[in-house]
Amino acid sequence: MPIAFIGLGSNIEPRLDYLKSAIKALEKKVTILNISNIYETEPWGNPNLFPFYNGVMKISTYLSPSELLNALLHIEKQLGRIRTQKWENRTIDLDLLDYENVIFNGNNLILPHPYIQERSFVVIPWFDIDSDWVLSNNLKIKDLYYDFFTETNLKIVSNALTV
Repeated sequence: MPIAFIGLGSNIEPRLDYLKSAIKALEKKVTILNISNIYETEPWGNPNLFPFYNGVMKISTYLSPSELLNALLHIEKQLGRIRTQKWENRTIDLDLLDYENVIFNGNNLILPHPYIQERSFVVIPWFDIDSDWVLSNNLKIKDLYYDFFTETNLKIVSNALTV
């Protein structure tokens, strides 16, 4: 089964409960291999938002990238995510970050996710669970991690979540 990585985020209370609910819902559709620590992070894209809880999970799945994206969007909707504008507060945010050996550029999905290398709240949790991962575009999580290592202000709020 292909390996994929999912970014988890929530900035509406109860943040940790939303993350746990998303993991539980996703567990019904994929095999969860590992879940990072959860970090409290400043908002990215719009500094006026509430702080986020963020993490990354490693999964294996028979779902195609587009099927997986649809499953993530469905879980977001089930957990009350309403999309009215870009960069808004949200109950849950589930991003398909990378899907083993797939490079894709479509209207609703770009793989690997185009902002990975700009987001410490993705790279640092990812490093927690698979520091040796090489993205489909040949970027290495280890190299990206060391780019952020000295400048991060992420704070662990929860050890790896279980459901």
